[in-house]
Amino acid sequence: FPKRTELVVAAAHLLDRPFLLVGTGGREAWARSLDHRFTTGDLDPATADDETLWCNTGQGAAPVPDGFASTVHFAGRLTDHDLARAYREAPCVVAPAYDEDYGLTAVEAMAQGRPVVVCRDGGGLAELVDHERTGLIVDPTPRALAEAVDRLCSDPDLAAELGRNGRIRASELTWAAADQELRTAVA
Repeated sequence: FPKRTELVVAAAHLLDRPFLLVGTGGREAWARSLDHRFTTGDLDPATADDETLWCNTGQGAAPVPDGFASTVHFAGRLTDHDLARAYREAPCVVAPAYDEDYGLTAVEAMAQGRPVVVCRDGGGLAELVDHERTGLIVDPTPRALAEAVDRLCSDPDLAAELGRNGRIRASELTWAAADQELRTAVA
């Protein structure tokens, strides 16, 4: 529920560009069902509200027919090697989770030199990303995510700059730095 993959599925359909979704979870069938509904025109990604997309139980997902294809590829779990390759090949990484406690996805993406798109209400994700320096922080809507992805894909110089800055930021996130922060706080 709080990962909000559904927002990315809707954003993908607003852009009509290929998206790779990594990971699995209890709402995968729901996200696949939404992808099918967007593709067939049964649901408009531009007008679907939060309750329709992600503020629901995700139950009652309509089955997706065998052989269905869309611009959204559900990759499931990846090996570490394949995940690192997916990061490197992505023009950007979208992590739309709600109130994430830390934001490992953002750190991993930045370590691979990829700009990150997160949502304002993303908790630790929004704390890790420096808007327009290491990534983009946007409203939690399909339209805002689509615009951010389109901006980064349309401006490779900006994407490269945010990626370089992100790599520097990720290199600062070490156990030694965490140890020092904790000792400073305790002192």
